[in-house]
Amino acid sequence: NNEDEDLRGLVVIGSMDSRLKKPLEYLRGKGTPVVLAESDVPEIPPLLRVYYDYDNLFKTLQALVPRIDKSHKGLGLYGSERDIKGQGFCTAPYFNRLLDFASDYYGPDHIHIQNGGPFNPELFKDTSLLILDNEKASLEAVRYYEKQDQRPFIIGYGTGKDMIDAMDRNKLDLLAYFSPYKLGFMPVYALAKRLNNKNEPLPENLPIFPEFILP
Repeated sequence: NNEDEDLRGLVVIGSMDSRLKKPLEYLRGKGTPVVLAESDVPEIPPLLRVYYDYDNLFKTLQALVPRIDKSHKGLGLYGSERDIKGQGFCTAPYFNRLLDFASDYYGPDHIHIQNGGPFNPELFKDTSLLILDNEKASLEAVRYYEKQDQRPFIIGYGTGKDMIDAMDRNKLDLLAYFSPYKLGFMPVYALAKRLNNKNEPLPENLPIFPEFILP
């Protein structure tokens, strides 16, 4: 049928079924850009594979920590399950590299971790740097520390209006955003479309750097 005539490109985020192989081969044969983001299916070669450059990401975080937290009283981590919006980066690959560094910098007894659930400030009362990889928990932390005389340096997650407002009011110090859709497909699709129109080959891999939002 002709239902795919208006299809300008295809992005597949996350795992996918091998039954997609023939439809993808058909689209590729037509010259339709096909992008895989956060996917790894060897039997379906992509026109373009998008992946996060986690290695450089955590090298960046490792370099930032001593600059933003000179007191190194303690590190707090709120970890949630990873999802398509990019939340849960504390469970991403290479994160143990940051934990190994943090253990040396803060001392193993001064790293406090909460895995899911409502933000629990009692777990983080002895921290000078707090990293949260969940937007709801980030807002809960902001609202809690608004009522306190002092607060740790807070790296939150998200790009919602409430998060940006918290940044504007100096209730939050830095935002991280990791969505493969926003960071991967939108710019990559534009690149793929231009290259495809010029009959130029696409790169085999393209690293995507997570977005950091500063005040």
